[in-house]
Amino acid sequence: MDLFYLAVQINAPQSNPDFRGLVHCDPKSDEAKRIGKLTQDILKPADAGNPPYKSAADILRGLKRLEKVG
Repeated sequence: MDLFYLAVQINAPQSNPDFRGLVHCDPKSDEAKRIGKLTQDILKPADAGNPPYKSAADILRGLKRLEKVG
């Protein structure tokens, strides 16, 4: 799985039929907005030559940081 696909799945889990019924989210929540920002940082990094997310482990660390903020 590449990082872009993973980012899309994190941002819109309800669009994946495998996740239906397993993931419940409010797309208007603060948490969803923070995940949306993280997704944008993955898909469109400010510095394409040195993106902040290079691996699934980097994404996990980013999600854990969001969890602490929330």
